[in-house]
Amino acid sequence: MADTEAALAPKVIPGRWIVRLKAFASEGTKTSHLSTVRGRNADPTPFNVEVHHEYNLDEARAYSASFDDATKEQLEQLAEVASVEPVLLYKHSAISSVTNPEVPWGLARVSNNGKVPATGPYTYKYNDAAAGQGVVAYVLDTGINDKHVQFEGRAVKGPVFVTPPYPDTVTSDDDNQGHGTHCAGTIGSKDYGVAKKVDIIGIKVFNDLPDGDDRAGATNADIMAAIEYVVQEYKSHGKPSVINLSLGGPRFEPMDATIAAAVRAGVIVVCAAGNASPPTFQARDADTTSPARTPLAITVAASDVGDKIASFSYYGKLIDIIAPGVQVKSTWIGPNNTETNTISGTSMACPHVVGIAATILSNPKVVNKSPFDVASELLILADKNRITGLDGRKQGTIDAVSQVSLQGKVNLCTSVSIPTPSGAIPPTDPESLMPQPDDSDGDADASGYSTYDLTPETREPSPLPDDPWEMLEYDRKCFRWSEEAYNSGKTSSSKLSQRSAVEEASSQGREALRNKV
Repeated sequence: MADTEAALAPKVIPGRWIVRLKAFASEGTKTSHLSTVRGRNADPTPFNVEVHHEYNLDEARAYSASFDDATKEQLEQLAEVASVEPVLLYKHSAISSVTNPEVPWGLARVSNNGKVPATGPYTYKYNDAAAGQGVVAYVLDTGINDKHVQFEGRAVKGPVFVTPPYPDTVTSDDDNQGHGTHCAGTIGSKDYGVAKKVDIIGIKVFNDLPDGDDRAGATNADIMAAIEYVVQEYKSHGKPSVINLSLGGPRFEPMDATIAAAVRAGVIVVCAAGNASPPTFQARDADTTSPARTPLAITVAASDVGDKIASFSYYGKLIDIIAPGVQVKSTWIGPNNTETNTISGTSMACPHVVGIAATILSNPKVVNKSPFDVASELLILADKNRITGLDGRKQGTIDAVSQVSLQGKVNLCTSVSIPTPSGAIPPTDPESLMPQPDDSDGDADASGYSTYDLTPETREPSPLPDDPWEMLEYDRKCFRWSEEAYNSGKTSSSKLSQRSAVEEASSQGREALRNKV
């Protein structure tokens, strides 16, 4: 399948754009802006904007629209507009496909300290009282084969967010490619899933065009709309929720901001790190691609059965965790609703972590379950200092393999034989978790931190921050794992207080950035 090497040569949808308003623009600001736009559509000047979708998440106000280059230039001159950027195509993060009947080794690895044998049989150990019950996993992908027997009725089709790639092109709600069904199976299918009681909703964001078509893929505009939908659903039903994003493309700040807003709203977002293309497999730093580089997402690199980072896996300081991603067997599409497939990619590593996040969220012994608590718990549980290949360009990538918690009653699932498949280092100084005073723009308060005024809807935000990434980088520093959490394993009695202190510091810092005058 295609992969995130598309970041080198972004595929742009001609004439379609995403207009992003400045950070902390209110709903009133966006309404006023669109009113101005519609008014100018009606006047005789050469200005015409056709709005397709509005994005209303806090701190991520934007809309997608069609217009020409002359109109783009005029929109960029409006004071409330931060940027006007093209609609781009994103691709899956899977790279190879081999059909065979073996059970995956990945489940054994995420429930075992140390690497597993190259051949089975394998055993998956998990806590039946924390198997994802009451949690909803949203898979934003090619759709889902919700009738597959492995889902036991726990999987359903969600809405389709696919803008027609060509006039009159119709996208069905079926998974016609298999990628989304495979990811969903690793999250929560009966035999191949990490969280065997989680509910799964497949939201289709990829069109049905074949890989060779110039417009095959998913647009950033549609992915952002689907993320916003999940946040709305989460606010409606109140169930713990996790998003799986096994996809990637060029850097795109509006998408990064949308994900950050979703995380602050309470939804966990897990992203594939990205893949290099065969035959050279020249992997790159995950900072070169969205959504992998998003500070508040949990970004997952891939490892193989020998506990080596996958040759294709992106790497770097924005990697949060590593999970099995080579020769992973899971559910697939087909007429019998029993089909399986074995494929590789960071796409396959990502749903392992989504499943583990679901087990944490469903664990009655885990009290604090915010996205930041869960992200910290993932690393505390992780099997550390095991992965080889983290040298050269990949040096500095975090050495931690995601693991399930085995507290409580442990169930065993034993597999058949399988043939051999063909982070940042946490800061040592607690002060490094905090941002440094910044008065470069001359608007610092007594504490030295830059201040932004979040005003009521009836007023324009003043002053609007020049660099929306300042807030995101602040969050990254505050929630990046401490050395204590990294080294504590499963025994540290102070891990909860450590996480609480970091979360409190970040919360206070955001309020200082947003509200102080």
